[in-house]
Amino acid sequence: MPSLGDRIGDWDDKNVVYSRSSPEKGVRWRLAGVSLAVGRVAAIATILAVRVFIRGDGAYVVVMGLLVLYLVAYVVWRRRRNRRLAGSSANWPST
Repeated sequence: MPSLGDRIGDWDDKNVVYSRSSPEKGVRWRLAGVSLAVGRVAAIATILAVRVFIRGDGAYVVVMGLLVLYLVAYVVWRRRRNRRLAGSSANWPST
């Protein structure tokens, strides 16, 4: 049975908004729009949840810090996965 990280990685491999190696070489606009909408809802929910504990503008600073930590962790994870599956951290594994 594949690990949770492998299942998330497989989903992530198949749901890219744009891939330079795809034959269509186009942006998947519908997926981009859905991702934007889900991201906005998640950001608003996170800000509201953090504001329960931190009043004022400090909540926004905490959420921005969490966002930066998430992006750094995702990029590191993605590049390690690419290196493991495709042999290069810059190349996306073919699905």
